[in-house]
Amino acid sequence: MKRTIENIYAFPLWLRYYLYSEGIFRAKRLSKPVISVGGIKLGGTGKTPLVEYIAKILLSENFAVTILTRGYGRKSKNRVFLKNSDRNWLDCGDEPFMLSKRLPDVKIAIHPDKFESGKSTESDTDVFVIDDGFQHIQLARNLDVIALSGDEFDDDIFPFGSRRDGLWRLDNLADSIIVVPSQNYEKVKNYFPKTPVFRSDSLIEGLCRGNDFDTIKSVNELEAKKVFLTAGIASPERFETAVKSTGAQIVGRKWFRDHKFFKPRQINDVITRARKNDAEIILTTMKDVVRISGNADDFYVLMTSIRIDPADDFRNSILNTVKNFI
Repeated sequence: MKRTIENIYAFPLWLRYYLYSEGIFRAKRLSKPVISVGGIKLGGTGKTPLVEYIAKILLSENFAVTILTRGYGRKSKNRVFLKNSDRNWLDCGDEPFMLSKRLPDVKIAIHPDKFESGKSTESDTDVFVIDDGFQHIQLARNLDVIALSGDEFDDDIFPFGSRRDGLWRLDNLADSIIVVPSQNYEKVKNYFPKTPVFRSDSLIEGLCRGNDFDTIKSVNELEAKKVFLTAGIASPERFETAVKSTGAQIVGRKWFRDHKFFKPRQINDVITRARKNDAEIILTTMKDVVRISGNADDFYVLMTSIRIDPADDFRNSILNTVKNFI
């Protein structure tokens, strides 16, 4: 019965995709190459670190990169352009603001209409990267980089599960590559014999104060420390697993819904709980700390990135997309 209801619920999604894939509705095209990063789950598959990874590949070849993103959780509805974190995070959203801190030389255009955002920045852009763009099929792309967790095949579509698309979106993946965590690599690879599948692993770069992203300390400083964890992200268990790997002693945790940790009473509650548990360090994520800037000095941040394997093949997939367009 649930599967029947799910199929009815998913029909508008399928119909929209069918109309675009058959050319009945035509996707809009920008005059520069477009690389989309996305997936079929609501969150927690590492899309934003993947956007950063791809942007750094392009920057290393001196391409001017513009990231197109919606900016979830922001207060402004206007189109916002962000560079070197020169705006308030409330105007642009937490993930774009964090990306801007990590990629100060990259312009980030924030608005639901990604085509118009792209048109307005075409003159000074060599390559566009769409953050969370798999469902944004009204904008044509030259490469889809699909971030999968590996459990999509056992999941249900929202609101019955955490998928926001049917599994039929993963059929006929032309001009696509897939990135999946190493632990689920073999499982996913078997589903896609004709599509390149890459392994990803989360890497811990170090530790920093919440108000100082530039001074990164060794992660060894967490070993045997009493640590209280807090975050408002889609998959906090991945964050906790990463912290455990450092040898830290986790004395408590307080999770919030994705994008929902920043109100003063929430911050004060976390600080109070951490003190009651004799925590030496309150640790959060890079995305979360930008939302608590007024209290950032009370928090430490686990600085992370990703590794893709095989790295050279992935790099060539990105760069060949651009070179073939030119």
